[in-house]
Order: sequence, then structure tokens, then C-alpha cells
Amino acid sequence: MLRKILRYTIITVIVGLLVDLYVPVKYNPFKTVTENLPRESFVRITKVVTVNVCETKKRKNKKINVCIEGSYGVTASGFSVGQAGNGTYIMSADHVCSTTAENVKRYQVSELDKIFKQPKIEIAKTEIVAIDIRGKEHPMKVVGTQSDGDLCLLYAEDIKIKAIPIAQTTPRIGEKVYNVAAPVGYSFPNMIPILEGYYSGLKPNGFQIFTIPAMGGSSGSPVVNDNYEVVGMIIQMVNEFNDISISPMRVAIKKFIKKTIKEHKATLSSSCECSQLKEEKNE
Repeated sequence: MLRKILRYTIITVIVGLLVDLYVPVKYNPFKTVTENLPRESFVRITKVVTVNVCETKKRKNKKINVCIEGSYGVTASGFSVGQAGNGTYIMSADHVCSTTAENVKRYQVSELDKIFKQPKIEIAKTEIVAIDIRGKEHPMKVVGTQSDGDLCLLYAEDIKIKAIPIAQTTPRIGEKVYNVAAPVGYSFPNMIPILEGYYSGLKPNGFQIFTIPAMGGSSGSPVVNDNYEVVGMIIQMVNEFNDISISPMRVAIKKFIKKTIKEHKATLSSSCECSQLKEEKNE
């Protein structure tokens, strides 16, 4: 009897090890839903904006141009939605990607008001970087935005990250959902906060509501169902109650990704063809 129990235990352990080695994470029956979440498809996003702030001042009947250079940083979340060439498409929120003088003034208003009365603000440089689950940094560029849905698609040229599929259906009210995010930029190599909540319905203006805790840095993070498909993306929290977060419609996210990737792939094809023609001419 003891020999049979030992034999059964050994077989169970071996089968478990084989599943871990050969079965994709999505279909691993030995893991819970939260253990199977597509963590490797997540990236933490950092954006550093360098600005020149100038103002013309009068000193003894002379006009003097006073300028300072400074920078500010933003942290957010994102996730892979596709690949092309040698790179990966990363989805995030438009307010993370957009860089305008108005945004700079909004972020730095208290500091600028101490120095200037009517500052002229110029964006000198914007750098956006994706930090993958291993902690490696990858430069990205914006390939498309949609302000009315707060949607942004970026492209990282030097990395292949497995995409998370977009769900075919919207969650049922009361359906449990999951979120991987870097609130306040809090993530480390192989450590991404895992959150959960419930789909609660729609706002009158059409945005989805989830009871998922969120903070600055959560913007752009995916909301997935128990099939590991994207059903939403956090773009905003309710200030008075941070356990309620807001997302664009699933359909809007899907349409935006499809349209923007198609347009960007066309530009990639054109640039590849041009490169090939130049090489042929050189030969």
C-alpha cells in the first residue's frame, strides 16, 4: 500500500513538472487565475520631458530674455497588443503620451509662477521608455493617439513581447476582472502589483467602470477577464474613492488598435521598400 502511495506521489510530481515546462501559462491547470495572468506582457512606462521656459523682462529700458531649462517625469503602465518587424506595439493612455505646453504648465504651475508672470514654454525633447518585467529599458515612439477615448499606441523597435488578445465580448455586470499595474511607479524586476475587482457597468458618456484600486501610474494598465483577454484599460480613478477606476470601451480599444497598427505597418513596409531600393542602387 505504501509503495502504491509513493508511486502515485512521484507520478503526480513528474506530471506537474512537465506541465510547467511544456504547457503555455494560459492553459496551466496547476495554477490559479492570478498565477496565470499575462505579467510578461506588461511594461512600466516612464516619460521624461525637457522644456525651455522663457520670458522677456524689462530692465532699465532694456529687454532681457530670461530662460531656464528643466525637465519633469511621468510614470504609467502599458501592455503589448501586437508585433511588427523587430518590435512590439504597446498600448497606453493618451494623456501619458501627449506632451504640450499646457501640460507642462499644469504640472509645474506653482514653480513657474514663482519666477515668471507670462512664461513662453517650448518642448525641447520627450523621451518615452518601456521597462519590461526583467527591468530592461526599451525606447519607444508614439505611433497613434485618440484624445476622445484617451488612447495611445507606441512602438518599441528592439523587443518582442507577447501580445494580450482583446476580448470579443464586454464583461457581464458583476463579473470578476484582474489588473496588473504599476501605481505610483511601484514595480520591480519580476514584481508587478496584481489587483482585482468587478465590472460595474457604464458611465452615461460610455466609459466602463471597474471596482479596481488605482493611483497615478495605473493609467494604461490592462484589465483582463479570467480568459486572460483585455476587457478594459485604466485611464482614470475617482479622486474621492480610489477603488473605482474608469476605462474606455472595449470596442473602442479594439478598433483603435486595429486601425493604428494597420496604418503603422504600412509605413514600416514603405520604409523597408525604400531601404531595399537604396541598397540595390548602391550595389
